[in-house]
Amino acid sequence: MNKILLSLVLLMAFATANAQDIAIVSMNPADNSEIKSGAQQTFVIGLSVVSTINSGTQLSFQYAWNNDALTNLGSNMQINQTVSAGQKINVNAGLQIPSTPEDSAKLTVKVNMNNDQDESNNTLVLHYYVTETVAKDLEVTVVSPTADSDVKNWSSVPFSVQLKNVGKDDFTTGSTLVFQMSVNGTAQGNPQVVNYSGATLQPGQTNNMNININLPRNTPMGPMTVCMAYVWATVSGTTATVAEGYIGNNQGCVNLNVVMNSINDEALEMNAVYYSGNSLVVDLFNKEKSGEYRFEVTSLSGQQVVNYETSLPVNAQSKQQIALNTAVSGMYLLHIYAGGEFVGTQKFIIP
Repeated sequence: MNKILLSLVLLMAFATANAQDIAIVSMNPADNSEIKSGAQQTFVIGLSVVSTINSGTQLSFQYAWNNDALTNLGSNMQINQTVSAGQKINVNAGLQIPSTPEDSAKLTVKVNMNNDQDESNNTLVLHYYVTETVAKDLEVTVVSPTADSDVKNWSSVPFSVQLKNVGKDDFTTGSTLVFQMSVNGTAQGNPQVVNYSGATLQPGQTNNMNININLPRNTPMGPMTVCMAYVWATVSGTTATVAEGYIGNNQGCVNLNVVMNSINDEALEMNAVYYSGNSLVVDLFNKEKSGEYRFEVTSLSGQQVVNYETSLPVNAQSKQQIALNTAVSGMYLLHIYAGGEFVGTQKFIIP
């Protein structure tokens, strides 16, 4: 008898330890929002952990429009660490919006979880106004550089991005934008909140925003896809919320080709390097805050021929003459350092 009771106690303890519960509590766009007919819309599903979820737990999602049967939404999601009760989980999901406009389209979304102790909170029902044109909608296009342009590493590349208001509301000066850049599909840093400083855009109007992107010296040579995303948002405290009814057109992308740059364009502008009258003439514009420069001339094998240090005026043009009285005919390398930092190299010939 005691053995049976002990088994029952152990079984109950095991069941309690594995009991877990998740609830679906919100969607963005929110209930009664406008959404664009026929579009592929990204929804953010807000989940609340009611009872601790164990690592390895699988989540799956289903959805249905109006009276359609529930269908699977994307692939299963695995929880890779224990999530304590009270925590929130946001999941992005792409849903196809009905192609026919209607005043109240019902969306049913359900989350499924193995070992869920309470499934009564797993379903959320919302209603949306499906329309051909939503109130807030920006379309983003990269204007320049143009597709397949060459851009140099170790330089600052100017981009021009066009914003077009394709919604019904005015996009006013001072409106909030969330900016995110990606390179070859990988996000670069965290999203940034910026204020739009251009003229108010009425429906159908456009304006260009300019941004400089620094490509470091170690940027890989060859094809590179750069995408710029600007999303109309509202900010409350430290939280930015998407305000647009459709965000499938908020990212402009361009395919570029990265080519080698031997000079750091942020430090200096090289106008000319040539040999004349037993001297190497270096004509440059110094962009550095420090005017301390070092010029080292070496053979192609790396043997130093001369090391020349000088102070140059800041933000000004300068022409230096470096004596090379003992150098013989051949090809050489000029290595340039500004404030102790290597900023470029250039080949030249002594005839």
